[in-house]
Amino acid sequence: MTLTTFLLQAVASLLAIITFLIVLNVQRSMLLPGGILGMAVWLIYLLLKEPTNVIVATFIAAIIGSCVSQILSILYKTPAVVFILAILAPLVPGYLSYRTTAFFCDRRLQSCHC
Repeated sequence: MTLTTFLLQAVASLLAIITFLIVLNVQRSMLLPGGILGMAVWLIYLLLKEPTNVIVATFIAAIIGSCVSQILSILYKTPAVVFILAILAPLVPGYLSYRTTAFFCDRRLQSCHC
């Protein structure tokens, strides 16, 4: 991954997560901290995806994001769900989980890969 791609991913994820938080009616003062946390979790996922795999990268990014969410909720004196929503957006694979579940239900287990 080139530096340009990495920076583009960072900016795009920040904007997407802030938009996601606006749609969920999160406090205005929590948009930037939540967006930065979500962006950091996405970048951790991207960095770990190549040397490991999608599942391990998602798991590690989710653990790190959850721990940081708890810390930020204490620092900002706000419920942790605000920050958990920010890490939810980039890590929940909608289409990939749909396909995996559909293949699993159709008993096409060879196609159930990430």
